Amino acid sequence: MNIKITTPNINSYKKGAFAKSAFFIFSILFLISISSCRTTKNTNVSNSTNNTSRNKKTETVLHTANEYLGTPYKYGGADKKGMDCSGLVWTSFKSINLTLPRTSKEQSNYGKPIELSKAEEGDLIFFATNPKNKSEINHVGIVTRKKNNTLYFIHGSIKQGVVENNLSEKYYNDCFIKTMRVY
Repeated sequence: MNIKITTPNINSYKKGAFAKSAFFIFSILFLISISSCRTTKNTNVSNSTNNTSRNKKTETVLHTANEYLGTPYKYGGADKKGMDCSGLVWTSFKSINLTLPRTSKEQSNYGKPIELSKAEEGDLIFFATNPKNKSEINHVGIVTRKKNNTLYFIHGSIKQGVVENNLSEKYYNDCFIKTMRVY
């Protein structure tokens, strides 16, 4: 009986181990690069989702506000029988489960101030309409659109009830105070 005992070639073992190690390291680097790309994509999707979420909220708020167009003015009112300016804002934002303070003065302290030039649909616009006190906020509206650099807003007017006006009208331009973003 002839038994032959062979020993593994140490050089071929080293080559195989090196190849396995190189493959392992390459695999790890590849997975890291894929996950970093994935993070970037998710960030973009998240921003897109945030914009979509804001757009849906804005659509709901404006739809609710527009349902009250023509509703007569009533101080302290917040329904179809009668509506004041802050009641319109309060009711419209409740439609997206956002409970704002009830008065225009309190609402003017809610959210984040924004430049008028950056105002978008769904933002709040504030006025001081009392000629005896031109700095105290007492009126609010919801920005509905921008067209040709003119800002339109819906609000509860004492004389006309719930209507849409624009900031190019002298009366509203003269008593404009600020705009706020609440979501």
